[in-house]
This record gives sequence, C-alpha cells and structure tokens, in this order.
Amino acid sequence: MTKFTFKIHSIFILLCAVCWLSACSKTSTNTDCHAGFSLHQVTSAEVEKYSNAAADYAQDPTPETCNRYKDAMSSYIDVLEIYEKCALEYGSIEDWRSFINSARTALSDLDCQ
Repeated sequence: MTKFTFKIHSIFILLCAVCWLSACSKTSTNTDCHAGFSLHQVTSAEVEKYSNAAADYAQDPTPETCNRYKDAMSSYIDVLEIYEKCALEYGSIEDWRSFINSARTALSDLDCQ
C-alpha cells in the first residue's frame, strides 16, 4: 500500500471511529441521543459520499478528485459535529473531540495542488 493510499485509509478509519463512539439519532434540529439509532445510520448518506470520493481520489489523485474528496470529508465532519451532545451524554466527549480535531487537521493538511 502506498503512503498516499495509506493516508486516505487512515483518515477514513479515523472518521468511522467517531461514528462508533456515539449512538444517537437526528430527529430534528435538536439532537436526540436516546432514539435507538446509531450515528452511522443517521450519517449514512455522508459516509457513502465520503467513501466514494476517497475511492475516486485513491484511484485518480488529481486536483479535481482531491477537491471532491475534501468537500465530502468536510461535509461528513460537519454532520458529525452536530452530535457532540451525544458524545457528552455517553461519556466519550474527550475521545470524540480528539477524533474531530484530528480529522479537521488531516483535512487542512490535504493539499490538492
């Protein structure tokens, strides 16, 4: 596995870990962490978009696919940030914040030139 592909896989695994830290559901603009759905279920559209963009970028690392990958990653992180309350309620807020910060750093470090 090349260093480039490894980095993409590492970022994806990092973001997936955020999903597994919390279990909650989005039923309105207020976050409802007790509805019984997993965070992965309520972010599945973003996960799919992110996964597809990561695969496209890994196969064809052009500025265009890189920018689509960065946009998808940013959207996914934005959606995950909505659920901070859930991480707090489930007692994993420090890990959650660390993962979000690491993901934001990885996003800002990705150069699409």
